Amino acid sequence: MRIAVNDKKSDKKTKEPSVASLDADSQAALAELLGKVKQALAAGQGSEAILEILASQPPGQLAWDLALIDHLARIAHPALPEVLPRHFGPGLDKLRHKALKKAFHVWKSRQVPVPVLMPPKDTTSIRLPDTGPSEGYLSIIEGSGSRMVVLYLAKSGLDFNVVHALINDQQGLKDFFTLSLSKKRRKELLAEYSQQEVGKLVSVPPAYAMKLIEAAYSHNADRDLEGPTIYRRVREQLLARIDLTTAPELEDLLPSIEDSELDSYLVKSRDLVLDEAFQSWMPSSEDLAIWLQKVHEVYDSPLVLSEDQTKNRVDAVIDQAVGELFPLDQRPLLSRRLLEMAYFLDCSGKPEIARQAQAAGIDLVRRRVALQGESPFLLGLVLHPMSAIVNYLNELREAAAQAEVVTPPSEPLITTK
Repeated sequence: MRIAVNDKKSDKKTKEPSVASLDADSQAALAELLGKVKQALAAGQGSEAILEILASQPPGQLAWDLALIDHLARIAHPALPEVLPRHFGPGLDKLRHKALKKAFHVWKSRQVPVPVLMPPKDTTSIRLPDTGPSEGYLSIIEGSGSRMVVLYLAKSGLDFNVVHALINDQQGLKDFFTLSLSKKRRKELLAEYSQQEVGKLVSVPPAYAMKLIEAAYSHNADRDLEGPTIYRRVREQLLARIDLTTAPELEDLLPSIEDSELDSYLVKSRDLVLDEAFQSWMPSSEDLAIWLQKVHEVYDSPLVLSEDQTKNRVDAVIDQAVGELFPLDQRPLLSRRLLEMAYFLDCSGKPEIARQAQAAGIDLVRRRVALQGESPFLLGLVLHPMSAIVNYLNELREAAAQAEVVTPPSEPLITTK
C-alpha cells in the first residue's frame, strides 16, 4: 500500500505532520497495524513479534512515522520502548527523535521502564543536489523469484554512485552493497554481467528499480541481516535522490492485450519453458520423479485400455502434478513474476514472448472453468521437462541394450596347431 502524506515545508518553519496528514487508506492501514500490535501484546508475544508486525510498514514517510509513534505511546507496555528505537534504527532525524522523546516521557509518566534514547542525527537536511540523472537496471527474474537491481547515481554528495541489490519476492532483500566506479567502469560492468550468470541487465526507470528494493526491504522481518542493515544506512540518501511517487505501476508499463488475442498468446505460452529465459522455472527432476512413475504405471497397467482412455489417465496425472507443484495459493505470486518477466522481455526487445508471458500471468489469476483445464504455461513447465527426462532414459536404455549384444570375435578364441 502506498502511504500518501503531506510532507511539504513552509518558508520559515517546518510543520510537523500528524495523523491528519495521512489519507483515508493510510489511516485505515495505521489502525489495522495498531490492532495487530495490541493483539500481539495481549497474547503475551514479545518484542520480536512486535518488530515483525511493524516491519510490514518500514520507516520512511514522516507523517506515518510520527503518527505511529504517537499512537504507540498511548499503549502502556514495557516492550514498546524497546521496540520503537530498534524499528527506526540508529541515527534518527530531529523530528522523529523529538516524537520518540515525547513518547518516552509519556511512558515514564505511566511507570513504564524506558531505555536510554540515543541523540538525534546531526544533519540539517537529507536532500541531496541532483547533479545528474539516475539510471536503473534489472536482471531477469528467476523461477525462485530472485533478481538483481542496479542503480547508477550522480556522485555529488555521496561516497558511492553504484547500488547493487539482490532481491527475492518471498525472502526480501537478500544482499545489498554500494560501490564507487568511474563512468567507463560502470559500462564495462554491464557488459560483464551479460557474460555471467546474472545475464543481461535492461534499463528501467530508476524510481521503479528503487520501488522494487523498497518492496523487498519491507519483506525482511529480520532487519539485522547484513543486506537490510547496509541498505538502512543509505536508505534516506537514496529516497532523497529518487522520488518514489514517480515510480510507475507494473501494469502501466505493459501494453493491454485484447480479449481476442489473449487466448492465442495463452496457447503459445505452453512453449515458453523452451525459451532460455524460463529454463530456471522448471521443476527439478526430483520433484518430477513421482509423477513420471505414475505415468509409467498408467502405461504398464494390466487393464486393457483404449488409446483415448490411456491419454485421459495420463492427462489426469499431469493435471494432478501441476496442481501439487503449483498450488492455487502460489498462483498470484507466479502471476506477478510472469508480468515482471513480460516487462523484462519487452525491454529486451522480445515483444512476442513478452505477450505470451503477460497472457499467462493474466490467466493465472482468472477463475478457470473445468472445461478449460489447467494453465497452458504451467502444463508446459511440467510436460516439457518430463518428456526430456523420458527421452533421455530411453536413450540410455537403447545404449545399454546395444552394449549387451554379443558380437563374434574377429579371431578364433581357441587355436590348434
